[in-house]
Amino acid sequence: MNLNLNKNIWITTFNSKGFKILWSLGFITAFTRYLEVLANAYFVFQLSEDPLLVGINAGLRLLPLFLLGWVIGIFSDRLDKRLMVTLSLFIFFLVSFSLFLLIFFEMIEIWHLMFGSLFSGIGWAFELPTRRSLIGDLLDSENISLGIGIDASTQNFTRILGPLMAGILLTLLPSLPYLMTSISHFFGIFLAILILKKQYSKFIRKLEKSSILDDLKYLLTGKAFRLVLGITVIMNIWAFPYQSMVPVVAETVLKINPFLLGLLVAIEGTGAFLGSIFVATFVIRRLQSIFFILGSSLFLICIFIFANSEIYLLSIIIVFLGGLGISCFSTLQSVIILDRTPSHLRGSAMGSLTTMIGTQPIGALHIGWICSVISPSLGLMISSSEGLFLLVLFVLINSGVFLRSKEND
Repeated sequence: MNLNLNKNIWITTFNSKGFKILWSLGFITAFTRYLEVLANAYFVFQLSEDPLLVGINAGLRLLPLFLLGWVIGIFSDRLDKRLMVTLSLFIFFLVSFSLFLLIFFEMIEIWHLMFGSLFSGIGWAFELPTRRSLIGDLLDSENISLGIGIDASTQNFTRILGPLMAGILLTLLPSLPYLMTSISHFFGIFLAILILKKQYSKFIRKLEKSSILDDLKYLLTGKAFRLVLGITVIMNIWAFPYQSMVPVVAETVLKINPFLLGLLVAIEGTGAFLGSIFVATFVIRRLQSIFFILGSSLFLICIFIFANSEIYLLSIIIVFLGGLGISCFSTLQSVIILDRTPSHLRGSAMGSLTTMIGTQPIGALHIGWICSVISPSLGLMISSSEGLFLLVLFVLINSGVFLRSKEND
């Protein structure tokens, strides 16, 4: 079995010029995102007591990904990706600092949080398809899987740190989560400016002469590319929107305080972090594909079981296992695409993936409506059941495709 256990591969990956800065920026943006997602959901539910509004708020953060992701990805292949990453940090900072001031002076209203989620989503639409594809550009082909795995592991670690910090800060003072994210984004801007000053040859490369339509046609010839996009749509409509309902379940079913809520979400991050470290060691494509499918299935199953749990300790165990499923999905999602895409099309490929991730508002509205009409627990059960059925059906229809290891799959 070919594993990424070679010490030299780890050293060359970390020593690749620009990798450590981009890796650090990934930590900052992911940490602040998971902190703010939980804080936003908490404030929206406290102000409205309406699960539907919680779902809409979560959907607004994802809407720009659907509307702008593919377009930004295309332009990132034709412009300097570093500028787009820097722009995203400025957007994040302005949103966080504005919300901090509004909460600190007790002027916050639901529409402020909604607009904050929307503009944060715009920043994410710039960051998501550009930063990780830039990592793929910087690393040699033999280091891409490990580099993306390290980046994904770090971001999954923020699934622990972000919600846990949100729970602690919300308990101390409501405005503190946004003060923390404002400071973090300001430091991120400093790092982004540092990387703008670098003149690495891999940052500035001659663009391939090809039309946007030709690029899209080429990408869609990849069977693995199409299937990753398909499963991404399923997971983002029927799986990940459950996270916006966790604060609702925590208050109405589990009846726990903000600190225990943060701990619950952080445990999911623990599973995702540990799982992504394991996944990052594998480079065999067949194993990557199998783990990608199984991890997606595990996550959906855990959501269904979580919806039936009224015991906090049992919920902790379930979300940990769900985190393991998330690690397989989120890590291999980018690895499969970047490892099989030519360097001059990686921005477009990640932009397409970003657009598919942007379908999550559909799921947020779906689950928010069901939870408000019926109940949060039953809504999660229905959504996860639908997702698992569609995932199994999709894989059966395309059976065998993921198991092929051709270079352009």
